[in-house]
Amino acid sequence: MTEPESREERALREAFAAHADAFEPADLAVPTRPVRRRRRWIVAAAAAVLVLGAGSGIVAARSHHGVAPAPVAQAADGWWATWHDVTVEVPGDWAWGEPPAQPECIHPGQAYGGATHVPGQGYVAIDTTHEAIAGVGCAAVRSDVPAAFGRLPFEYWQPYVAFADPHAATGTQPDGTWTYRGWMLTRHTVGDVQLAVLARPGEDPAAILDTARVLGLDEEDAAGCPPSDPVQGVRFARPPASPRRPAGTTSMTSVSICQYDRTAGERAGLMGSRRLTGSAATRLLAAIDAAPRGGGPDQPQDCLHSDYGQTAILLRVHDDTDDHQDAYVYYGWCFGNGVFTPDGAKRLTTADCRPLFAAPPIMLWEGQQPVFERCSGD
Repeated sequence: MTEPESREERALREAFAAHADAFEPADLAVPTRPVRRRRRWIVAAAAAVLVLGAGSGIVAARSHHGVAPAPVAQAADGWWATWHDVTVEVPGDWAWGEPPAQPECIHPGQAYGGATHVPGQGYVAIDTTHEAIAGVGCAAVRSDVPAAFGRLPFEYWQPYVAFADPHAATGTQPDGTWTYRGWMLTRHTVGDVQLAVLARPGEDPAAILDTARVLGLDEEDAAGCPPSDPVQGVRFARPPASPRRPAGTTSMTSVSICQYDRTAGERAGLMGSRRLTGSAATRLLAAIDAAPRGGGPDQPQDCLHSDYGQTAILLRVHDDTDDHQDAYVYYGWCFGNGVFTPDGAKRLTTADCRPLFAAPPIMLWEGQQPVFERCSGD
């Protein structure tokens, strides 16, 4: 006997089940080769590409949430982190962490330059490809630490896993192994992703590296996200129509929040993923259903119309039939913002947007002030 639908489940079914007639999907234009951009762009440089009106409110900033209080998905001995199409298991007491943007500004014994943002435990490095940082330089303190370990002072070291593109035009590092005071750093390329693992004295990076594998095109990671999706296309896309089912035949089980790099071209662009279950998932879907129609907030007069933002989110709603329904979220430019379900566009609100960026590794790196006011908890 099927249990009666709750109000939230009924709202989900009604919002996602019908095909959208309210808008024309744009052709998905994917470049024939990856688009290369600076890994970290300066605020002033970003503003130079925008046509700004008086009081436009275009901003390039970040929503900083520190270290996640809990991992994205639990495994027997740890949890799985994914970047692009490579997933790897890390220890259960690790969390997502944001590496310092300017480690040369952190001097031992001082809190200047963001030392308080250095992770205090083992961590998986958040993708900061599109992070905007102040154009301020600091002189690195002389050290006998090998250059391969980076510029972070030794006293702030924690074990970590970091992902990188070995084919990037700048900032690439060779595979290999380095040691310093018993710490061991190993860089190893798996598919099109380079993993860097820093291990404490007495620990072996291979324990983590040996778990790494490449996800297939049709696979999902531990949070329920595919390695690539049409939402990462150069132009705005729209989600596919939802399957029609008799009322009450399915129930929502979880919502996957999947963030993609829209500059990744034809390659897998998954930047970060996490999953909502239970009341958190129900509240998010109810908020989307309750949001005003029409998308936005937009201020199309304030920027060039030849770009569409650098990141986007796929919301994948899983049900008890192992099927799913998708919605797309755009937030990074002066137009085209909103939550796009198969039934039409909904406006970004505090209730439907802020939960998306409530915890790493899903980060808000760019957008206009009206978007930040709704989506950032800072």
